Amino acid sequence: MNAPAEDNWTYDFLVNKNIGLTPEQMRGYQREYGENFRVNFHVQPGGLDAGAENLANLPKGYYDRIQIGMSEPDKRRFIHNKFGAVRDGNPVYTQYSDQRHCIAGLKADPRAAIHFAVDGGNTPAAVFGQKVDGQVRVVDELVIFETNTKATLKKLGAKEFGKELGTYWNEHYAATFQLGDKHWGDPSAWFGDSDDNAEDRAWIHKFVAGFKEVTGITLKMKPAPVKRNLIGPRLDAVRDLLSGANDNQPAYVISDACKRLREGFNRGYVIVRVSYSTGGGRWKDDPLKNDFSHVHDANQYLVLGLTKYEGWEDHSGRSAPKRQRGKVNYGSGYFAHRPAGGLRAANDNPIPAEYREAC
Repeated sequence: MNAPAEDNWTYDFLVNKNIGLTPEQMRGYQREYGENFRVNFHVQPGGLDAGAENLANLPKGYYDRIQIGMSEPDKRRFIHNKFGAVRDGNPVYTQYSDQRHCIAGLKADPRAAIHFAVDGGNTPAAVFGQKVDGQVRVVDELVIFETNTKATLKKLGAKEFGKELGTYWNEHYAATFQLGDKHWGDPSAWFGDSDDNAEDRAWIHKFVAGFKEVTGITLKMKPAPVKRNLIGPRLDAVRDLLSGANDNQPAYVISDACKRLREGFNRGYVIVRVSYSTGGGRWKDDPLKNDFSHVHDANQYLVLGLTKYEGWEDHSGRSAPKRQRGKVNYGSGYFAHRPAGGLRAANDNPIPAEYREAC
């Protein structure tokens, strides 16, 4: 079949291999019926790709001709055999190829430390990454979200997410793998309230406290090295890796265990087109904020940290970034602003004679 469109049930069934069974049920069936009790999914090359199939039975230039006048989402599905993005959306990373960049069964390498990158907020996300032989590998994810719009979000708050990540680390990695000496997050997570104790209430410090409560480890978190958290450099850092190679191997790969990150690459993390009432429209500069954007923000912070880290000090050794308030120049006249309770000296801009007489 052609690659499915947005929100089609076949994506979850074939790619996530979710056939309605728990892992325990699946293992039980496989013990009973053998390892072939599973979902297996093969993706054919696109019509214009090297190795395209069945060309001998098609008219010359078939795919070149049928794409004339097609929308970009339709070209993705019917020409290039890629998953359809959300309606009226365009994938942020056109450089991503599921066949090249996603590796089934990719596990963390015990020779290399594991680093975290996190994006905060009410639907936080974390990705687990390594740099092995020059290749950036994203081996796992932890994403808090709720697809049911009528459901109540659970595990809200920075400390709760820190505890959740700590529990996941203990259960899946602590016994075998080394924790990295630095990890990264959204620079805005260092901001707290606008007073002297802001750092104590910043999202990142609550998160670190939650992780330590469960693991006994104090994470050394650093703001992702990107000026003003600009989206452009973050996207470019990922695109450069997706386009790069190292000894004929992709410079960046993810495990199929990263289901939300992978789905975002394939079809969910998009920029959308804004239509004008007068006709026409434009593509927005920033990706759409949705269920996929948080894990992709975390992925950008990880890529920046592993590829462009420049020795930023960790959070425990420096103050949270301060929001600077501009100073207003009120002038030096008699009616200029002065501190509350302050007294103006008799010879400090005295009231002009014409004003005294009027008074």
